[in-house]
Amino acid sequence: MKNRIKIKASLVLVLCMLFLMSCEKSEVSPEVVNVQEQEGFMSTTGQSDTVLESNALDGQKPLLHMHFDGDLSKSEAIARFDEAVAEYKRNNINQVKSVNSQWIFKIQTFTGTEQNNQTDGTVKAAVYFETNINAAWHTDFNLDNPGNDREGGWDFYLFGLRYTGGQTVSWVEVKSATIQLQGMDGWYLRGFDVIVHPWDQDDRPATGRSIIVTNPDVWLDNESDSAWDLYGTYYTGRERLTFN
Repeated sequence: MKNRIKIKASLVLVLCMLFLMSCEKSEVSPEVVNVQEQEGFMSTTGQSDTVLESNALDGQKPLLHMHFDGDLSKSEAIARFDEAVAEYKRNNINQVKSVNSQWIFKIQTFTGTEQNNQTDGTVKAAVYFETNINAAWHTDFNLDNPGNDREGGWDFYLFGLRYTGGQTVSWVEVKSATIQLQGMDGWYLRGFDVIVHPWDQDDRPATGRSIIVTNPDVWLDNESDSAWDLYGTYYTGRERLTFN
């Protein structure tokens, strides 16, 4: 009888210990869930933690930048930006007046609208153009948005390029481009385009167009604050813009 009592007492003690352990686990589980919900290293490009040359840390600023919410369609966002570009040209005629060595182009990005898709990191782009003069990478386009950093949706930028030396640019083709994120605040890049349209040019008449249109659906991220992650379009550029 005493042995049975001892066995029952032991079983009760074991059950009490198991109950206490389960309570402890339930108390700490929210902390575990919170840790799992925090954003970690997200890159899917295979190019993370790249070291760029020091001259890539400075960048040419856009002539015009606008952000549009992600609930707008791409066509609606493009139409609104085209209107803004036309207004900009009317108000800044001296900056966009005819120069035979110059062309105007756009860079367009689309940030995912889900949780943690946005970034406050520095973003830059490089674009490879071919013209009748030469073919060259231009590596210093600054896509940083002070006070409005990619909260999900469209970011459109207007840039101008000019060759020195007095040669006339008679045609332009965009061949390839890369986009670059610095630091550890990950970014989900859904869209990345480079567009050269005839109606964006100065008062030189032009026909045709040249475009890169991509849907990367990639995460850019790094494990170092000073490193860069890259997405490249490869040589997907199409068509040619010709000045008449």
